Amino acid sequence: YDPATPVFSGDNYIPLNVGNQYQYIESGYASGTGWYYLRYGAISNDTLINNQRYFNFYKENSNHWLRYSESDKKLFEWFNETDLLYMDFNKAPGDTFTHLNTTATVVGGVVNLFSINYPYKGFRYSLGPGASKTELFAVEIGLFSIVYSYQAPHGGNNTTDVNLIMAALYDS
Repeated sequence: YDPATPVFSGDNYIPLNVGNQYQYIESGYASGTGWYYLRYGAISNDTLINNQRYFNFYKENSNHWLRYSESDKKLFEWFNETDLLYMDFNKAPGDTFTHLNTTATVVGGVVNLFSINYPYKGFRYSLGPGASKTELFAVEIGLFSIVYSYQAPHGGNNTTDVNLIMAALYDS
């Protein structure tokens, strides 16, 4: 990794291969209560939809059919029988794009994962007044962080962080 190279150079931020596995730790705090859970993510299988190869990525207790366009540097999700843009990795931090059906702002930088610095790119969008969701992807690793942040009705901030603690990636 060369820090002089901008993080929006178009590298593969989401390696999609059947057999990839991820383990996350979820931690959160709301209304005076904290919690921790182990979460699992995996690419279990693939299929062709409209002659495009999609991968079934299980995360956050649901299945997502994703495809990555190497030529366009964009991640798409098959959502409600439609191919929708999930993330545009060509965009620079601060730019906006339409994530599924909402406007998202690109974020980026460098993160230290497993004692190595990786460029990352992701997005943040509003879930409503005082609430947001952020998803971050590291080059050649994939999804490494999901953050939910919201203001409690009685004041204060509540958060849920889902952070990568293990990745086993199939490479050939």
